[in-house]
Amino acid sequence: MFQENREKRLLVGAVQNKEAFPDFFAFLEKARDWGSRWVEFKYERELDPGGRMRNLAGEDLGRLAEKYGIPVSVHAPYNPGINFGALDREIRTETREQMKACLDFASRVKARYITLHGGYLTIEAESLPEETGSGQPPYLLIRQRIPGEEFENLKQRIFTELRLFMAQAATRGIPVALENLHGFSDVKARFPITPEDYNECRVKLGEGVCLVYDTGHGNSTGRHIMDYINRVGAGRIAGAHIHDNDGNEDQHLPPGKGNIDFPAFLSYYLSNGLSFPLNLEMRSEKDFELSRFSIRDLLADHI
Repeated sequence: MFQENREKRLLVGAVQNKEAFPDFFAFLEKARDWGSRWVEFKYERELDPGGRMRNLAGEDLGRLAEKYGIPVSVHAPYNPGINFGALDREIRTETREQMKACLDFASRVKARYITLHGGYLTIEAESLPEETGSGQPPYLLIRQRIPGEEFENLKQRIFTELRLFMAQAATRGIPVALENLHGFSDVKARFPITPEDYNECRVKLGEGVCLVYDTGHGNSTGRHIMDYINRVGAGRIAGAHIHDNDGNEDQHLPPGKGNIDFPAFLSYYLSNGLSFPLNLEMRSEKDFELSRFSIRDLLADHI
């Protein structure tokens, strides 16, 4: 009974994978079968080519989730060609258009918040230094190769676009939560990645901007999961994306299959009475199933 009560205190949900579950309704039904207590839909143009989910179909989806007692959040587009930090004005314009469509969908399904990526600058792979044995994570190596002014300009473009989107979202009454991006890439300088990046966003954009803490992405910084969360502050976290990796690439493994210290995190979550959703973000139906049992095993064995 004690074990069961602890599981009930974990608000475990699921993030839609657009390859495994391209149909919104089918994903909701599967998430319900898994016993999910939250769902995060991913909205992108290719998932809704006719725009029907921005109209009555979206309202039907929201009502069905409400009937099932499952709160909803929405992950904004991040497909190729979407980049708040792009140098190309046309890309930024296209990004704005797709974000407006996402807002229409989020309003229809009555999203509690929208998960949002920041932006990135692409550099040539061959311009990166050869392995030096320094032990520095890839995101730092890339940032060191970009002139400081260029990286500052990237951040300013991101801040400008985020302010615009946040203002539009505010008119719909939908909070915005930034997701920490991963730093495993050897060609993309992303922002935000680190706790310091997020805190800079909060200073620039205001206290209203929350964080969706992605555990796998956080592991790309080389920091312990609790160090990352303590530097941000658990009270600023709107939700979490739960997946594991070995610290070398963004593998999206079930919890316990990589090197992230989930026992410490789950213990902290429970002992502090936290209530933000822990949304499993897997790439296959099989891994979703395994992840549900992984969480249970971590509770039983380590907490």
